[in-house]
Amino acid sequence: MPDFKDQEEWNVRNTAIIVAVGVVLYLGLGLVLWGILNSYMGPSSIKDPADEATAKRDLVQTLGLIMAGVAGAVGVVFTWRNVQQGQANLRLTQEDMQQTHQLTRRGQISDRFTAAIELLGATNDGGSKNLEQRLGALHLLGQIASESEQHTKTILDILATYVQQNAPRKLGQDVSEENPTENISPEMDVQTCLYVIDEIVTATNIVKSASLKDVDLRGADLYGAKLKGAFLLRADLGGAVFREADLSMAYLREADLTGADLENADLTDAEFTDVVLSGADLTGANLTGAKELTQAQIEGTIGNEETTLPEGFTRPATWH
Repeated sequence: MPDFKDQEEWNVRNTAIIVAVGVVLYLGLGLVLWGILNSYMGPSSIKDPADEATAKRDLVQTLGLIMAGVAGAVGVVFTWRNVQQGQANLRLTQEDMQQTHQLTRRGQISDRFTAAIELLGATNDGGSKNLEQRLGALHLLGQIASESEQHTKTILDILATYVQQNAPRKLGQDVSEENPTENISPEMDVQTCLYVIDEIVTATNIVKSASLKDVDLRGADLYGAKLKGAFLLRADLGGAVFREADLSMAYLREADLTGADLENADLTDAEFTDVVLSGADLTGANLTGAKELTQAQIEGTIGNEETTLPEGFTRPATWH
């Protein structure tokens, strides 16, 4: 291929060559047809001048009709070819635009994700949490998770880790009436983080998403957390503190609550299918209307007379 300055120049030159060759072939076809028709009709062999003139006129008209038909057929072919080429170019343009849009969107999401991660650990001049920036980062991560499935798993891991680090269970400290300063709800950033986790898990339909890692909140201190209706399928909540937390109507199917502190927690109408409760403290907890809860599940737990059980249940002998 000749070395032209650009593709457009090559297309113009190529088109000019095709047109020139086409004209030559068209004229050649005309000459061939003229020879064939002239030998067939033979106007020069006619003796009568009037009949000869008529024969020549018919020859010219016949040749003209044939050449016009050929030209029309060629025109139809080129028109069809141009339409097909135009449609192909349009598809390529649309695909290029779509790919460009996707790349741009991915870049924007990555930039927002990076910015949110940086703000997640924001502190003020005194070294304490900068709640305004942290809350903004948490909501931004929730928004990104709803827009990009490839970030969902990573964001859930990050948020769960944030809860574990910012609301750890204080082992060895008695959270009771003797230590009223410990009886406080999680800080606003932790509560917001839990809300965002629940929104993400609910929106992504975790039941059908086998690749989504289960939420890990082991050992988190979620005293008084507002988790009504939370979707915590297969969540690892072992050793977590849920004292006086609102877990009513929570979906806890296959969750692990081994050793969890659920004292005075509201578990009304919560889903308990295959939930592990071994060693969990249910003192004063409200389990009214608990779904799929079994007698076997509450055996080996801690409870008392103030624990409200669903109808038909018997308090374990170990409860005091």
